[in-house]
Amino acid sequence: LDLNNGILRLNFSETVDRDSVQFNQLTLQNSFSSPLSTVFYPLTGGSVASIMGTVVDIQLSIGDLNAIRLDTTLCTTQLACWIRLTDNFVRDLVGNPVIAVTDDVGFDLRYSAQRIVLDSSPPEIIGFDVNFNTFSVVLEFSEAVVPSTFDPRALTFVADINGTFPYTLQIGDAFEAATTPSSFLRLTLLNSTINRIKEVCLDFTSDYESCTGINASSTYITVAAGLVEDLANRRLEAITEPIPVRDFTRDETSPRVEEFQLIDLNTYTITVRFSEPVQLPVNLSFFTLQSTATGGANITLLPGRSSYETTDHTIVQFQLDPEDIRTIKLGSGPGTGMGDTYLSVLEGAALDLSGLSLAEIGTSNALQVVRFQGDNIAPSLLSF
Repeated sequence: LDLNNGILRLNFSETVDRDSVQFNQLTLQNSFSSPLSTVFYPLTGGSVASIMGTVVDIQLSIGDLNAIRLDTTLCTTQLACWIRLTDNFVRDLVGNPVIAVTDDVGFDLRYSAQRIVLDSSPPEIIGFDVNFNTFSVVLEFSEAVVPSTFDPRALTFVADINGTFPYTLQIGDAFEAATTPSSFLRLTLLNSTINRIKEVCLDFTSDYESCTGINASSTYITVAAGLVEDLANRRLEAITEPIPVRDFTRDETSPRVEEFQLIDLNTYTITVRFSEPVQLPVNLSFFTLQSTATGGANITLLPGRSSYETTDHTIVQFQLDPEDIRTIKLGSGPGTGMGDTYLSVLEGAALDLSGLSLAEIGTSNALQVVRFQGDNIAPSLLSF
């Protein structure tokens, strides 16, 4: 039994028919006697790798190989690895069934592994899946790995095979809830982490579909050495050639205005924080100032310049039109203080990087400004 390459070699008394093999009719157990065995593992699948005369090599399925590797009481030594099979397991070339191997054979060393090659290879990544609606990333490995050894700093998301627009995870960016070894790591990313993955490109391109994590064709990973360890403490080796995503679920959550942060009547600006990076320009004419959370006096703003205020591209500052400033200053509200400054927004005022429209903030549920800066600059004479 070769646990390194996943090969189970069987030697029969005559040549058998490879097409007659029924893998689930073969069971491995950790003692020669069923009453003494604590583990019984029937194969769930596999394939016939080769037949050379009377010798049959079975390629174990990834699931079976990982399950056998994972059990520290099964097939770690010759005397902890015994085979049982039914007469349906295989037939010879004329259709005769194999003689079953049951407990009736007793302590017969012909039916314990003659040689065991233990796993000596580091784990490898088979593929990865992304679902940004559920904030999840699933990594599949060639063997069971230990979740507690996961180091997010070894995982980098990039946009293409050239490694464009990279974002390397940091401590706290991703969490694995599982504690038991498995061939899968199921990571949950923070919403802020997903935003950082997407927004890396914003200072370099206006082709948002090419940004990392926006679609299947722009989602790859590279891996530094030490991402995770297997059960024998072998660490995953570095993978410098970007791996394309295997299954990708695109973000389908509309962006939202999360906070009306500031109105500043000295600089004639308002500042808004969004739930995720949005494309510029943002249409300020879809924004309305109102004097109460449910309505009252209102001013629908004129178009104005928008710019990013923070490196994560979720906070946007707007330059108000001079006409809006005059209306605010001369009116009795909104905009005289925090108590009468609220913001409502029509759907579609902005798009996120996936092209989804900004969700509406209705006039009956407007956001109150967090900080209000009134006009406290004294006028000065410019000319005579």
